[in-house]
Amino acid sequence: MGSSLSGINVLVTRPDPQHLTFCSAIKDLKGNAIHFPLIKVEAIDNDEKTKVVNSKIQNLDNFNILIFISTNAVQFGAERINNYWPQFPVGIDVIAVGPSTARKVCSELSCPVIHSELGASSEDLLELNELKEIEDKKIAIFRGDGGRELISRILNGKKSSS
Repeated sequence: MGSSLSGINVLVTRPDPQHLTFCSAIKDLKGNAIHFPLIKVEAIDNDEKTKVVNSKIQNLDNFNILIFISTNAVQFGAERINNYWPQFPVGIDVIAVGPSTARKVCSELSCPVIHSELGASSEDLLELNELKEIEDKKIAIFRGDGGRELISRILNGKKSSS
């Protein structure tokens, strides 16, 4: 006997277009999906921030490690990277928070991606061997405005204590 959500209303709070998979799955199970996004995910539109991001993208080959925090960060970051770099630069470790983000990075940038097998949190990512010895490493973190500062704070603390 299969599962059914018949007669059940489900409020889906994921932003566009992330809600599509959830809503489709709910409808497939005969439920009523109500899309009500709590946040809107948009590319940066601030000229100063755009200049800073573009400069870092142009100098991507100077970085040792790139960290992608979310699939949204991949969406916006990979678009800029692919616009500037027809082939992803070699010699950069690419790390993602969680397997879904790792799959998206791998797909969008056509490069190998490291992620924690322990889980999909910032704390799990910080346990990776690739982030243990970073004192001489240049690291870029792709994330949205307003997100947690934990990864940046911990990695900067490791660098300054070395």
